Amino acid sequence: MRIVIAEDQVLLRDGLVRLVEQAGHIVVAQVGDAGSLIEQVNAQRPDLVISDIRMPPDQSDVTVRVRSCCCERGCRPSRS
Repeated sequence: MRIVIAEDQVLLRDGLVRLVEQAGHIVVAQVGDAGSLIEQVNAQRPDLVISDIRMPPDQSDVTVRVRSCCCERGCRPSRS
């Protein structure tokens, strides 16, 4: 599975990347802000995005922005 990971805290992002790769998946991009997330989702077309809900620069709900511009094949946000 091709995955993009978006998290503004570097240590958490690095840990997520390590866990995902150890599970046998491919991290195609890792980003720390909302603009980069949208850019990489458009460029990489991943199977899954693991994202912090609120990201810099404006701390808005990034899932809404990703869904509005990048989800022609369907997106389902998962919140726990």
